[in-house]
Amino acid sequence: KTICAVMVLHRMNMIDVLKRYPEAKPHFEAVTRRFRAGGHEEGEDSSWNIYRMSCFKDCSSRFLYLLDLHLERHIFFSDEVVVVENTEGEDMYILYSGTMDVQVKGIKVGTLEGGMFF
Repeated sequence: KTICAVMVLHRMNMIDVLKRYPEAKPHFEAVTRRFRAGGHEEGEDSSWNIYRMSCFKDCSSRFLYLLDLHLERHIFFSDEVVVVENTEGEDMYILYSGTMDVQVKGIKVGTLEGGMFF
């Protein structure tokens, strides 16, 4: 676990942008399916910038611009909890630097790296 730089996209902001750009919705659905199947972009150096992340490569520049306007940048230290287990999520987190441990009931079950999202 290291210091992590994370971009956060709040659910309601994403829904608003997707309403304006409905053609992007199928792309996001495909990205989510690919990610859940293990098709993330682990270790990609350019992951700090959503314009250069492969998961957003088919999105229009205007759509990405609107998403980027709503992203909040956060820094989490190695001893901080980003998301608490069993809480309902309303945000999308894009890890663009560092690594995070994923724990279930206090047991490490995985690691997230720059370029991954949840």
